[in-house]
Amino acid sequence: MSVMYETAQDLRRERDVIDAYAKMLKLEYQKLPIAYKADYALLEGGEVKALVEIKCRNVDHDTYDTIILSLLKWHDINEMAQRINIPAVFVIRYNDGVFSIPMRETPDSITIGGRVDRGDDRDIEPVIHYNVDRLRRKSV
Repeated sequence: MSVMYETAQDLRRERDVIDAYAKMLKLEYQKLPIAYKADYALLEGGEVKALVEIKCRNVDHDTYDTIILSLLKWHDINEMAQRINIPAVFVIRYNDGVFSIPMRETPDSITIGGRVDRGDDRDIEPVIHYNVDRLRRKSV
């Protein structure tokens, strides 16, 4: 059985980010089941307009040169979005602001990476990297 590491606090942080992000875009949102890989769908009049993956980081955006995301998650979210002709957006909340990048943009590199602090071998996998200087600051 897979272990879920997402806490109630993690979900609250993500909800705060999507609430502000959707409000900025004048759209509604819906939390998606885990099978969809993306965290949220942005909606207009009940119609899905975009898929959103959210990461909340407790560092400033320029602390690290890149932001990483599971290659499999990146692929699956992009594939679904492309198949239904909508955008997919990677939104990252850092201590110093909210930033985003369209997931259709080509990653800067792909490496083996992930978390080692939990002692879970499944946390090490291929990951995509976006250079943080490519991220766009959002006024949310």
